[in-house]
Amino acid sequence: MLSVQNLTDNRLLLGVPGDFDAVFASEARSRFEEIAETWSGDVTVDFMQSHFLDSSGIGAIVFLYKRLAAKGHGLEIVNIDGQPLDVIRSLRIDRVIPVRIAGAKVAS
Repeated sequence: MLSVQNLTDNRLLLGVPGDFDAVFASEARSRFEEIAETWSGDVTVDFMQSHFLDSSGIGAIVFLYKRLAAKGHGLEIVNIDGQPLDVIRSLRIDRVIPVRIAGAKVAS
């Protein structure tokens, strides 16, 4: 289940628990939709606990990004490495959505 934490700087922190695959993406998408409609701030997606990302996960992230951007809010991805980072880089998503590894912005 997606963990949700409201940070003090009007930022919502979403923790991905395990694989961000088709099963998790279908569960997360309704929560992402709710967040995009009701949240009035930026969102951070934390991959600390996740080591796999597939096309369904990418689709869910892009969905959330577009919905937030339409309202003037931002999305960033943090604590990502390994296979998920490789996917993000190969699809050049890091050129649109800010990505941080251990506090450093990934060069795009």
